[in-house]
Amino acid sequence: MSDADLNNKQPAGQICFKCDFCGKQISVPSVHAGKKGKCPQCRNTIPVPYSSTSSSRENTPIDSKPDLDMLLQPGPPHERSAADQPKDQQYEKLCQSAGLPSFQPPPPLKRKFPWLIDIFLYPANLYGMIFIGIVVLVPLLCLLLIYLLIEIIGVVAAFFIVMNFIVDIVLLMFVYWFLAECICDSAAGNLRVPNTADNTPGLAEIGLRSIRILFCLVVYLIPACLYHKYTHGFDSFFWIIAGCGVFLYPMALLGVLMFDSICGLNPLVIIPSIFSAFLQYCGLIVLIGAIIFSYVQVIKLLPDDFLLRLVLSPLVRAVALYLTMIAAHLLGRFYFKYQEKLNWDV
Repeated sequence: MSDADLNNKQPAGQICFKCDFCGKQISVPSVHAGKKGKCPQCRNTIPVPYSSTSSSRENTPIDSKPDLDMLLQPGPPHERSAADQPKDQQYEKLCQSAGLPSFQPPPPLKRKFPWLIDIFLYPANLYGMIFIGIVVLVPLLCLLLIYLLIEIIGVVAAFFIVMNFIVDIVLLMFVYWFLAECICDSAAGNLRVPNTADNTPGLAEIGLRSIRILFCLVVYLIPACLYHKYTHGFDSFFWIIAGCGVFLYPMALLGVLMFDSICGLNPLVIIPSIFSAFLQYCGLIVLIGAIIFSYVQVIKLLPDDFLLRLVLSPLVRAVALYLTMIAAHLLGRFYFKYQEKLNWDV
């Protein structure tokens, strides 16, 4: 009898095979393909093939009744073909085989230390130290150069004083740009100062971002200053204006940077966002306030002597930059953790 005839005699939806130990003819439903079970005769564990084996197709009549005595156990899962896998997994495997970078977002980074300690380590890497070194040392080198030029060529050095003023303006815009990068990078989930050497823009883009940050400062903090200028007093209304400006400014700054537009200053966007994560935002304000208070205490520790203050000014500037980067990190991490509550279509 041919294999085709035996296949025709085989009951539909069943697999027929022989025990490898005692040779008993076994028939089980096809849903058990790939599993393991015990032979009902010799009780040895045998695998169920995915189809009827050719060795079982002999002249022995096939019993149409399945051997329900076989104690089936789950076998190894059948490996899914590439066509059965989701398209995103297929694309990822294709990228890996071609050596291309993955488009899947990386898992969020985890802090190595408790968060209250780790946030103060945010600037403590190579790129943070380079930034502090540039901002602190460049003005000192410029002042030293001007002093030498005054001693050598006298009046002509006035030109270099103007150039030093221009350098200070450019350096200040660079500081604003870099702190904005720290906020945006922390908003993406990173835990240390980013490397901006490869994506430092031109002077025009740095200036544009600086103008946006300063405009945010003008909108939310200057009103209290103007009120004090015209009233020459610190009444309750002044403190209400100042308190509202200080409370709204971090969220307004975050909105300007995340939207990359002054549209982020819109109170209809800022105020609902604050109330959507009110307690968390209040905690952010407290932490930033504690950082500002720490810097004020450092200033109070300086001696009254003018020369000593001048000598220690680079150290004070370095401390100020370090604490400001921590505040920028806190603001970015706030967006990273609560961006779903803010509901910003950035």
